[in-house]
Amino acid sequence: MCGGLVHADRAEATGPRTRHTAAARKVNAAARNKMGRRDLSETKLFQSAFSLNGPKADESRLRLKAVDGSYTFRRVHRGAMAFAEGCCVLESVRAGLSVTRFR
Repeated sequence: MCGGLVHADRAEATGPRTRHTAAARKVNAAARNKMGRRDLSETKLFQSAFSLNGPKADESRLRLKAVDGSYTFRRVHRGAMAFAEGCCVLESVRAGLSVTRFR
């Protein structure tokens, strides 16, 4: 999901901050579209997406490998959740820095 999206807007964006912001927005939009969720914050969205709990009628899941209950399965999805949460926090910090001008 992420690879093609991250590089799709590369020509349109200039500067590393702009490219990273565009990539984060694309990944967020793709996850929201894939899961059909617009009611959650970014952090909650990715926690729900990579949750180890089974899907429910109103909560779909994103899976990086087949559900086999193995240690590897749990670690891969926990890592994806932590990475996505870190990206959300980093994006929030960047958004705040772009509004605040330091002199």
